[in-house]
Amino acid sequence: MNINDGLLIHRISQDGPQDILEVNDRICQLLGYSRQELLKMSIRDIDVPEQRKNVVALAGELFARKHIIFETEYFNKARQRIPVEISASLFEMDNQPAILAIVRDITERKILESEMEHHTAELHRFSQTLQQVNNKLNLMNRITRHDILNQLTAIVGYLDLMKEQVTDPGLQDYIAIELRAAKNIEDQIMFTKDYQDIGSQSPRWFDLRSVIRSAAEKLTLSPVTLSVDTGPAQIYADPMFEKVFYTLFENTIRHGQNVTAITISAAEKDSRLVILYEDNGGGVPAGHKEDIFDRKYFRHTGFGLLLCRTILGITGIIIRETGEPEKGVRFEILVPADAYRMEPPV
Repeated sequence: MNINDGLLIHRISQDGPQDILEVNDRICQLLGYSRQELLKMSIRDIDVPEQRKNVVALAGELFARKHIIFETEYFNKARQRIPVEISASLFEMDNQPAILAIVRDITERKILESEMEHHTAELHRFSQTLQQVNNKLNLMNRITRHDILNQLTAIVGYLDLMKEQVTDPGLQDYIAIELRAAKNIEDQIMFTKDYQDIGSQSPRWFDLRSVIRSAAEKLTLSPVTLSVDTGPAQIYADPMFEKVFYTLFENTIRHGQNVTAITISAAEKDSRLVILYEDNGGGVPAGHKEDIFDRKYFRHTGFGLLLCRTILGITGIIIRETGEPEKGVRFEILVPADAYRMEPPV
């Protein structure tokens, strides 16, 4: 109880609250009655109609538990509703049951709750509208990608036919350039699909070793050997997490320069997990450590690695390249404490 709480003492029976026996100044101020007026009244005189149907049940609960807290409304003298929180305790007074009720005005709380409910409803409506717009955009993107890829397939098919029939070396060079351009367009279109899927579903826990093995099985690594030593690490990541290792494997195969071995390990350091992806190829030139994560990077690795960085970033994971040139790549994947756990899969 605090100085802003009202106080009521009243009789009670199994039928509900009865006559008011005592009040303090605060309850008089809250309800607009004088002390003399309230002492001539019953709780039923200030209860709102909806509460009157609950009085028997509340009385039964009070007799059983001796103390309850509930919310209701009282009428003030002007017959305005005042929302209140009642802390009611059962005791004996002159050998008869009575209630000591601490009455707290919760008008401001109810106003805030109403505003929160309104804002929550508005947010829900906005979220639904945004989801509808997003669904339409995704549908349009899927249809557009499908149509472009169909047209691109036709172009590549005709270029392949021309390549078989054309004998002029100069024209053969032009056709080769056009085929490379078509392949780049296809890569870019597939990148938009993957990028669109990032964050579309909630992150979840992944067994790191299983994800790496699954990604490796989707590619032909042979004759490159793969060594994995990650222990029982589990990673909290976007559902596209496997795409990260698929991309790293693909980059090693395409750009690794005589790679014979890939090693992936994991170790805890400075309150985070450090996952190392290393190969024994040519590495990344010193001046291009960050460029490889840019889609404009001249060797066309940027699309995939940009995708990796974005996927990992969903749960605060960082990826960077720290290898020495001519000694192979060394990707460090830094997983924060809340995004990993060292537990074997269930």
